[in-house]
Amino acid sequence: MARSLNPIAASSSIAVRIRDFPDSARRVYRRGPESFTNLSVYAFGLAALWISVNTVLLQLRVLEIADEDQKNSILGAIALVGLVVAALSQPLMGALSDRTSSRWGKRVPYIVAGNLGLLITVPFLGIANSFLSLLIVIALIQLFIHVSQGPANALLIDHVPAHRRGSGAGALNLSRVIGGGLTTVIVMVLMSGSGTGDGPTSWYWISIGLVMTVLALTTLWTFGSLRPKPGHGGVEIEPLVAPPDETIPAASAEDSHAMKGYYWFLIAMAMMVGALTAMQIFALFFLRDKVGLDNPTGAAAALTATIVIGAAIAVYPSGAVSDRFGRMRVLYGAATVIAVSALPMLFVSSVIPVVIVGLFIGVGAGMFLSGGWALITELVPAEGAGKSLGLTAFSTLAGTGLARLSGFGIDALNRQSENLGYDALIIGIVFLLVVAIYPLRQAGLSLSRVRSATSGTRADDSLSTYNS
Repeated sequence: MARSLNPIAASSSIAVRIRDFPDSARRVYRRGPESFTNLSVYAFGLAALWISVNTVLLQLRVLEIADEDQKNSILGAIALVGLVVAALSQPLMGALSDRTSSRWGKRVPYIVAGNLGLLITVPFLGIANSFLSLLIVIALIQLFIHVSQGPANALLIDHVPAHRRGSGAGALNLSRVIGGGLTTVIVMVLMSGSGTGDGPTSWYWISIGLVMTVLALTTLWTFGSLRPKPGHGGVEIEPLVAPPDETIPAASAEDSHAMKGYYWFLIAMAMMVGALTAMQIFALFFLRDKVGLDNPTGAAAALTATIVIGAAIAVYPSGAVSDRFGRMRVLYGAATVIAVSALPMLFVSSVIPVVIVGLFIGVGAGMFLSGGWALITELVPAEGAGKSLGLTAFSTLAGTGLARLSGFGIDALNRQSENLGYDALIIGIVFLLVVAIYPLRQAGLSLSRVRSATSGTRADDSLSTYNS
């Protein structure tokens, strides 16, 4: 017999859970670096600020200062300078934090300093009224982001045992997706009715205040939960190398195959990131000019929301699928889903098809995040993994830079024929995703050789737990 539901008991249970929530949050907070939440909160704030600036707030300021036929070129030039600053500052700040010893620990002082710099700099985004001043503001924002981000990248390695870093990375990426996606959608909704004029509207300043508030709150949480406390040593980190009796020889053949495959994957990653970034940064202009929507900011908000939903839906199941059926099938599937989803953008003329396309693009992006991380953890040798994984930053920057540079081509082609540049953008994105299959295949072949060489060894077992 089916058990009847007691609505009074159910509501009482929910009330108890709500009442207990503050105590639960306090327990997580007090666990310090033993909590994945505490190790991930900083990413929520940084993603909320940068994606909002990069996707909405910067574009709207460019529309204020640029001629109509130069807006994509100016946007690309400003962003490209910011990428150069990021490429120089992130590894430098990470290296400095490795050598830092303070009562706040190695990483927290840089996270706090970088975020304070952002809180001071971001309001100038609404004051800058020329190409040069806007370029300087974005360069400073990129600098302070990576003063914080470079050292923060090492938090998982500092505090999480090797066999739990996959789970920690999942929590970190989920925090980024939710923080960046949710805040950006709210900013887009706020800005959807404001239009553009002679300067920032009140809604623009409210949006800046929102992202600053989110960043300030996550900074306070990170500082309070991660700064060292007396008698609290955090989690003991497991050795990354096997004990002496089971040590795997350095510079072995499988290590060589693994790193070769890793370099191939970085090439594919740059192409995938370039394709996804191009969709993101030119979405507002695409919807305004190509699709011809009266409210492109609102449509961009809907598109971003569906991409975030798709990624959130796919990211965890894709990891499990890659464990059971293989990394490469998930990665091939990700490239195929994004490419097939992008093609209809050549023909869309209303907001509904746009958001449907966005949902599938988000699913593909989630598949790529999960399958790509799982593949990397198998290809990068345990010894020196931190140094090797740092190369992913350059791959990301290369892909993003490629996407930014395409702005010059979009404007040039649009001057030849109306919206020709946007059509070329979509075709170029699909082309990149198809070409990315080749380096992905090479990485998969290297992975097969590594698995054959290490089958049954301790190294293989440790990699399996690392991916869990």
